[in-house]
Amino acid sequence: MEGPNDGNVEHVEEIGDGEVINEAKSSKNYPGVYCADSSDCHWWDYTVADNNNILEIPRENCFIFINRNQPKIMLIDHFNGDRYPCDIHFGATNMEDISIGNGWEEFLRTKEVKKGDVVYLLLYGDNPHNIHVFHVDRN
Repeated sequence: MEGPNDGNVEHVEEIGDGEVINEAKSSKNYPGVYCADSSDCHWWDYTVADNNNILEIPRENCFIFINRNQPKIMLIDHFNGDRYPCDIHFGATNMEDISIGNGWEEFLRTKEVKKGDVVYLLLYGDNPHNIHVFHVDRN
């Protein structure tokens, strides 16, 4: 299996129904998580900023996975399974602009995520009601 962190992979793990992801040592240049089949999932890294009460979801693939009538999404801490229900917000002028709130703020507080920390997020196409979050880089 090839990926952005070849040679730097700590372990491979199954989640859900046999879906395989790799967790690699974190790097600001290469997100520490990638999918076995990138057509079925989308991952991205996010550097936390001040007053970060909304998480913007990149357009590239997410608008394909997330239903425009879907009011909520579950943010799941990959390391311990903690769950944070989040509201989904779609842009008023462009429905491809997607962000989540509420549970995102709770995640930041609970995990003591600070400005400059990097989190990696993973959205599976076959389960667009969950976003897996990996908080791996501390500033």
